[in-house]
Amino acid sequence: MKIGYFPDKHIGNNVTSFLQEHATNQPDRVALYYPSKKLFDGDTIVHDRITYSQLNQSGASFAYGLQQQGVSRGDRILLFLPISVEFYISIAGIQRMGAIPVLLESAARIEQIDAIVKNAKPVGIVSNGEALQLFSALLDMHRISIRISTTDVEKGITKFTDLLTDCLQDIVAVGQHDTALITYTTGSSGTPKGADRTHRFLAAQHYALKRLFPYHDTDIDLPVFPVFALNNIASGIQTVLPAIDVSRPTPNDTRILLSQIQACGVNSMTLAPSSFRTMAHYCKTNTITLSTMRRVLTGGAPISETDIATFVEIAPHCQSWILYGSTEVEPIATIESREMLAALPQREGGNITEIGVNVGKIDPELTAKFITIDPNPIPIGIDITTIAVKDGAVGELIVTGEHVCRAYYNNDEAFLRAKIKDTNENIWHRTGDLGRQDTDGYLWIVGRVHNVVEHHGEYFFPVRCEIMLKDLPHVINAAYVGIDENGQQSIIAVVTLEPDVATDTQYQTDVRNTILALFENSHIPLDRVFFMENIPMDVRHHSKVNYFLLRQQLHELLA
Repeated sequence: MKIGYFPDKHIGNNVTSFLQEHATNQPDRVALYYPSKKLFDGDTIVHDRITYSQLNQSGASFAYGLQQQGVSRGDRILLFLPISVEFYISIAGIQRMGAIPVLLESAARIEQIDAIVKNAKPVGIVSNGEALQLFSALLDMHRISIRISTTDVEKGITKFTDLLTDCLQDIVAVGQHDTALITYTTGSSGTPKGADRTHRFLAAQHYALKRLFPYHDTDIDLPVFPVFALNNIASGIQTVLPAIDVSRPTPNDTRILLSQIQACGVNSMTLAPSSFRTMAHYCKTNTITLSTMRRVLTGGAPISETDIATFVEIAPHCQSWILYGSTEVEPIATIESREMLAALPQREGGNITEIGVNVGKIDPELTAKFITIDPNPIPIGIDITTIAVKDGAVGELIVTGEHVCRAYYNNDEAFLRAKIKDTNENIWHRTGDLGRQDTDGYLWIVGRVHNVVEHHGEYFFPVRCEIMLKDLPHVINAAYVGIDENGQQSIIAVVTLEPDVATDTQYQTDVRNTILALFENSHIPLDRVFFMENIPMDVRHHSKVNYFLLRQQLHELLA
């Protein structure tokens, strides 16, 4: 039987069995390289390391320590930690004892954390001393008494390292549909919802990624996504933890990643679109070639053909894959960069915003449909064919299959908004993404359901508009958005310019005129161009525009 697929409660269903297996078969292989606190000249980063045997033993020790603290099978434990060795030891230990890690974003606001605590009802938290102090009133209010700190401790707080003893906890048997991990959305436009990631779902997701992107024994991968490193651990490869926080980008991020690539012999990466784009342009500007890179995966937001072509140029021997998916379904579709650049859109004339961006072929292990554009919940027991759009037309993408997350933790309302239960009781995930499938089978994503601009009865979609804007010289970010202004819709292109020209009023005038002419010639409605120092982005990967917050800011600025 495969891990995660045993019919009854079994240790083989517990996803920490992947780690246990690698600790037995390759105990001395490095599992994680992680930055130490030493930094020389801002360029050379010193890394410590932990082997699979050590990581597995530390997880087993931490699990025993949690049990002594009073944590039981099924209890939820908050993790508010940066990407670090303590983060992965904590996940391994919590899952090993049959408890459930609840991941908090580093940029989560106090009201979001309060909503998450009310939903998950955790019994404990693992964080650093500063955060535990900051949240002490909230923790007291919700009676979260088990508090573990990875740094200095005060009275009533347990030190992380004190739980790492010689006593080890065996893997606890779980059911395949027991919750293994809860990860929350940012909740920028409402209450955060927690994806209920079961042991079977995590295993199925791993098998799907392994099928599409098998690692080599010699691979050393650097993922900027925290959760993606869990797939690396399940795969038994060597992983380098990034010395950057992708949710809080800095001008030095690319230099730091390049230093890690050189120091650890990295030949594989998993990058957010923001870091992918920045690295491509930094390397091109500084004539740097990633000659030893074998493979790069990127995904999480639309990527322009220009950025893809630039990365191909700076990494000529590398396969650069675009991976389209979400927390609830990963992967949905994939395409290699050179194939993407060669696959020209099959639309001429008409509404060019329907072109979107090519994210490849849908995974054959998924079933996909496109339904009419409607943000409202869909009745349970519906016949999907009654809401499907005609072949080739733009609609909301929905998918069902083995590696589709089926529920949200303690949140029936979120289920109704983001899932569909059809007449055959299949659970479909509503991606919220609008797209179409062409006659060659390629999936083209054009925008989000909540970000469509309707003008004189016709829909216009933001993805292609924003690609056009970001391809203009000195534009580093852009958004295409419709807002209600004095009772009427105003369609706005929002642009962030490079610092060198951002305050040049003449250059702004030239850019504004260029954009207005470009959109008019492309028959795309546009009322005005607005310049902002920073466009609000998602806090997780800093790759998607936060349209909800952007609209709020525009209302304030234009009031």
